[in-house]
Amino acid sequence: MPYDFQRLEIVIADDNEFMRRIIRSTLRAVGFQQDNMIDAESGEQVLQILQHKPPDLIISDLNMGPVNGLELTRRIRRHSDALIQFIPVMICTGHAEAHFIAAARDAGATEIVCKPISARSLYGHIAAIIEQPRAFVTSQDYVGPDRRRRDEPFEGYDRRSTAVEI
Repeated sequence: MPYDFQRLEIVIADDNEFMRRIIRSTLRAVGFQQDNMIDAESGEQVLQILQHKPPDLIISDLNMGPVNGLELTRRIRRHSDALIQFIPVMICTGHAEAHFIAAARDAGATEIVCKPISARSLYGHIAAIIEQPRAFVTSQDYVGPDRRRRDEPFEGYDRRSTAVEI
């Protein structure tokens, strides 16, 4: 299903200006408007932007300083303003190893995109945010979208005994 992204506001956070240009260009290819894209060189700048007007989506690099994508996501998820706390955060990273993906998921990322990005991949992840919204979980240790992507009912001990170890 094609979406009209023209009115959506998005923040692109990456300390590499070239990567921000690639993401902007890719977003334009899937229908976002240049005027609705805000660049940030760090997570710290994103937090400043959020004080003025929350965007509809944040795409953040994993590794940038002084506030990286993981810390940015944690701060957004723990924010006192619900309008900010529920903003979809997409982590964009060149690190496809399982522990990096798990760290982004555990920080509260809504979606994780591995570089190099493509218009199809980016569109697919944005469409997933729209088409398959996950319940929001708030606990002492975690705030963010439900980390389980399957709708399987929990069946206690028996379910665990048949689980495949990764």
